[in-house]
Amino acid sequence: ASIAIVAFFGVSVAKASASTTVFNTNPLDYATALVSNYTTAPGCQTCWSPSVTMAPGQVVSMKLYYHNTGTVTATDTRVRMSPQTTPVVNSKMLAAGVWSSNASLVIGYGTVTIPGTPQTITYIPGTAAWFPEHGPANAPQYFSPAQEAALFSASGVSIGDIAPDSTCPSTQTFCHQGSVVARFQIGNAVVNPTTYICSDNIDNDYDGLTD
Repeated sequence: ASIAIVAFFGVSVAKASASTTVFNTNPLDYATALVSNYTTAPGCQTCWSPSVTMAPGQVVSMKLYYHNTGTVTATDTRVRMSPQTTPVVNSKMLAAGVWSSNASLVIGYGTVTIPGTPQTITYIPGTAAWFPEHGPANAPQYFSPAQEAALFSASGVSIGDIAPDSTCPSTQTFCHQGSVVARFQIGNAVVNPTTYICSDNIDNDYDGLTD
């Protein structure tokens, strides 16, 4: 297929101009992008929504859902989220997209609303995880720092080839659907707990107190 350049979240990425498969076109598919309040409902599988209201200091989760709904394997499938961090805002649409070398880009948006004082929204390093072959028995595969950087880059991070439903067992449907989940801090600086230095008279964890 010939390659065209398209705008993705304000930057350019390549996609196939003559697709041979597609993502997320089944009426039973989830939305491509969903959000939930991780602080009040960590691990909740029924709390995903197109929008969520958050408070300063809370953590919002974002899910990128994908499902090859075509008839052939989606090769070199890539996923991306944006932005990695925001200026102070009261409302922001977080974007997520999936595409492959032979499938056009599909984008979804999850809206985060923050009443009151505007806050930043910042990705929390180490939280991005891939859930392949969706199912409760499948453990998440956490991204490496390099994969995290790619997740928020123009080229996205590769999750390999995604097979179509025609390869699923007869007793299962959507067996190759999956998702990527990442968490973002609402306000407050995000600091890796492993880097805290105690008893140095510095507010290392940004809680307003010196340690």
